[in-house]
Amino acid sequence: MKTILIVDDDVAILELLKDILSEEGYQTVCAGDGLKALHVVDEADVDLVISDINMPNLNGAELVTVLRQRPKTKKTPVLALTSLPEMRRSTDKSFAAILHKPFKLEELVETVKMLLYPRMTS
Repeated sequence: MKTILIVDDDVAILELLKDILSEEGYQTVCAGDGLKALHVVDEADVDLVISDINMPNLNGAELVTVLRQRPKTKKTPVLALTSLPEMRRSTDKSFAAILHKPFKLEELVETVKMLLYPRMTS
């Protein structure tokens, strides 16, 4: 079973994504900000990180920078969720994918599948 870390400071979004991904058969772990996410990846083996960009303490862009510096998470795909207009034009290759809010839940599920099982979806 694949484990997905969901990082967002909005509890309602955390719960919604947790419910949707659990229904799809994924194990989920959650963190309310980037600092807490780093503690989670230290304790658990995570196959994918879904992170909001705009968060307190350590935002999503800062989080992915730290993840890329760690051997354990250097290649872990990170899906960014954002409403920031500047991210629409981002050429930052640190993120495996970027979904712009508001997004459709089906789009999220398909993106997760693509990132976790790239050979099966191409």
